[in-house]
Amino acid sequence: MSPRDTLATMRGTVALSFILKRSPHCPTPVVCEGQNRLLLGCELKRLYRGSHALENLSSLLGRFCRPCADDKLSAHKLAREKVWNELPSYFGLGTWEELWDSQS
Repeated sequence: MSPRDTLATMRGTVALSFILKRSPHCPTPVVCEGQNRLLLGCELKRLYRGSHALENLSSLLGRFCRPCADDKLSAHKLAREKVWNELPSYFGLGTWEELWDSQS
């Protein structure tokens, strides 16, 4: 798989890590489940258009109850951090630490 394909796969992984989850404290499960399906079906493409994923995410989270929105935002940030930490390995470059050490 090419690095571009790997990154596209990871983008989907990041999205799915939070899109399908609903907070255990959700007061409106029917509404939030419906929004999950809507996001998964058509809004997901909009979320990752360009370099404004977090801004797009913030606007989409307004459709969810506060507990679900908060949980989704937290899960998204953790998933993005995981992808960032693994990014050099997608290009066969080792780890960030190895890259920083090679610069000294």
